Amino acid sequence: MPFSAKQKDIHRKLLVELSEDIDDEQYLDNLKKMLSGDIGQGRLAKAKDSLNLMNTMENVGFLAVGKYDRLKEMFQHAGLNGLVTTIIDAESRIRAERPSVEVRPMEAGTYETPGPELRRKRSRLGTDASTGTELDVRHIQRVFDGLLQYTVLTGPGYTNLSRELLDSKLQHIKDVLQEPPGYSRFFLIILSHGDKDGIRTCKTDGKTWDNKIITVNEITEIFRDTPLMIDMPKVFIIQACRGEDHQKATLRPDTCPVDDTEYLNLQMENLRIQISTPIDADNLVAYATTPGHIAWRQTDRGSWFIYNLCQVIETDHRNEHFVDILTETSRLVADLTAPLESNGIKTVAKQMPIFVSTLRKKMYLIDT
Repeated sequence: MPFSAKQKDIHRKLLVELSEDIDDEQYLDNLKKMLSGDIGQGRLAKAKDSLNLMNTMENVGFLAVGKYDRLKEMFQHAGLNGLVTTIIDAESRIRAERPSVEVRPMEAGTYETPGPELRRKRSRLGTDASTGTELDVRHIQRVFDGLLQYTVLTGPGYTNLSRELLDSKLQHIKDVLQEPPGYSRFFLIILSHGDKDGIRTCKTDGKTWDNKIITVNEITEIFRDTPLMIDMPKVFIIQACRGEDHQKATLRPDTCPVDDTEYLNLQMENLRIQISTPIDADNLVAYATTPGHIAWRQTDRGSWFIYNLCQVIETDHRNEHFVDILTETSRLVADLTAPLESNGIKTVAKQMPIFVSTLRKKMYLIDT
């Protein structure tokens, strides 16, 4: 039966919570041994942590929303009875949620309206570009390299680039994409500062920002009109603020009240970027936030957008196409709230991701 977005959300948070409690390699090895008769050693070896292992179980049908019998049995044998209780609690909450209309990109007016749930921790945003960004990079590598087995280009050679080096790297990436046997899809993920005109680049020392910019349109232009890239879906993900304004909240009847005693000690990043609409087919540009607004990043889990995007990919990559994954990510990010206080006045800030697509087909992240 179809599950509601809220039920999927409970399932996703359950897997994350369970993985945070299984950080001992001995427990992980024991769980792998219990699965060795049903899952190949090669697939088990690729599961570097408990979350990857549970994703593998999902991929082979041993785990799904509301389907936890195999997992509970394994935890009982491993002596992890506390985690069994956690699963039982999640099962109760999933059963209590009535299935509702699925969110579909082409179906207007069917958005879910569950109350926002923010697991608050005392964290802060740094003004240093590396604060929280390293976590974003880890999330991206875990999902695109570890889970999806994509070819990932990252590291020092792709960090803190000058405008000249960035142009060179983009041309290099374009050349790589045209090498045989070719690629079926392409993602370019940018984590950067910027201003209202585009993405800011670094000086040649790689430590300070210069006054040069590159626009998203200039980036996508590089990958246009290339014969070997015709029909290839090209996705550009931009994690950056697009101005200095806080996204205001419109309260709904089920909106949780702001906790007066616990505030996230957040500092906004001075990131700005200009929206550009792809004019060629098979492009998709996803922005962390709408024009003029801040994109939030926490030092303990990274940016709201990248963190939730990677979480949704991990749980939904086998069954949902990428536009649906982005829609679910937008819902999760929109439900987060950053309590603020200025001059004694308490308010809240929100964030609303946005994407512009000229994809002509449904794009799945794995070959089916």
